[in-house]
Amino acid sequence: MVAVSHKIGLGAVSLIENSKVATSANLRDNDVRVAVTEGEIGWEYLRDNYPTKYKSVEALVSKSHDITDTMGAVLQKRADVAIADSISCYRFLKEHDPEGLKLHNPFLNEPLGAFDCGFMVPKREKVFAAWLESELLEIRFDESFLESEAKDLRGWSNLVYRQAPEGVKLPKLG
Repeated sequence: MVAVSHKIGLGAVSLIENSKVATSANLRDNDVRVAVTEGEIGWEYLRDNYPTKYKSVEALVSKSHDITDTMGAVLQKRADVAIADSISCYRFLKEHDPEGLKLHNPFLNEPLGAFDCGFMVPKREKVFAAWLESELLEIRFDESFLESEAKDLRGWSNLVYRQAPEGVKLPKLG
């Protein structure tokens, strides 16, 4: 991955009435049923950080390409929590509970993690990757880009984070 410009938080969807999952430590609890979509970042997180839970009957691993199917397991009470990227969680919450009366993201203010968001370039394309990285870094200092980025990220501060390449200090957003 090159030109990582942002990080996306890792969140979850659960029923407000279900108090089983308030912290990431609760994911280890034997009675907590966790839903994830195979191949997605929530699946990787569960597999890498909670291998015992991942292999247990409390893990519902969906092979669906629609991440909202996995989150639907919470509404159907087949899972206590569904782990996914924070943007997918946000969209699911807005679509299925616009007033925020029955669903929430228990990790909204303290995401389970933050993961790189950038461009995928084949390893063999080193020249192209270097050019892309250079061009995208240059645009990150352009005044009109900064204005647009500030506008686009407004209201998303709990979900998307700016990421600078190592050793580079980005200008503040206005």
